[in-house]
Amino acid sequence: MLRNAVGEHFMPEYHPQSDLAPRDIVARAVLSEMRRDQRGYVELDFSSIPLERFLSRFPGIVAELRRQGFDIYRERVPVAPAAHYAMGGIGTDGRCRTDLPGLLAVGECSCLGIHGANRLASNSMLEGLVFGLRAASIAPALPRLSYEQLGVAAELAPPPVRCAPTALRAELQSIMQTCAGMEREEKSLREALDRVRAWVAQIATLPTSSREEAEAANMVTVANLVLTAALARTESRGAHFRSDFPEAYNAWRRHIALRADASGAATAKLVPVENPLG
Repeated sequence: MLRNAVGEHFMPEYHPQSDLAPRDIVARAVLSEMRRDQRGYVELDFSSIPLERFLSRFPGIVAELRRQGFDIYRERVPVAPAAHYAMGGIGTDGRCRTDLPGLLAVGECSCLGIHGANRLASNSMLEGLVFGLRAASIAPALPRLSYEQLGVAAELAPPPVRCAPTALRAELQSIMQTCAGMEREEKSLREALDRVRAWVAQIATLPTSSREEAEAANMVTVANLVLTAALARTESRGAHFRSDFPEAYNAWRRHIALRADASGAATAKLVPVENPLG
């Protein structure tokens, strides 16, 4: 169970399911306690779980904690919210087909709609099994087209960045964690988007000279899209929480489809939520 600086088990104050509440609620509760205690973590207490049960179910976690020097039955482990998997991705139909002929997307890179607005842990495995099989079943019949035939060669080559990739990456991660993390609001989202768009404008047209440059450029592109979507969705739903729009609204029961053109400008539009299992 999670405990704050004075040892209180605080999750029952935030949700009836306590520590088993949805991930976004637990993460925001942890953040609230961290702010109140003015420290960068809360503590995870394993002492209520029988040792044999924990060892049998989570041997990897136990091994890693021991490697880090923690005795989980004699001391609590400091924990804090961290970035998790996204619920969005490349848009597909129920057969994993994108809007580019011959290109399929399945798994973590895709947006099939089976997670909803809050990622569900076991769905990832089922997603890979179900939609991986679907993709494999239709792949042999797909046309074998080159990137040039698809007309997307220039867009697929990630552009470089003019500043040092390491410095950009660190600043970008800090901005996204602060402005587009567990709590979002218009002012900080706009400030972050202005900064990211300034990086977009700095992207050069020459080929990348290193993997680090390519990764940094891709991160800028993704950040631009995430911030655009977060600013557009003026409600709170699942892992997307706007402190200036804390309620969910039926009018927003839609996906946001995003596109970035060659200049990096991102546009957003609402699309219906379809059943990917159909």
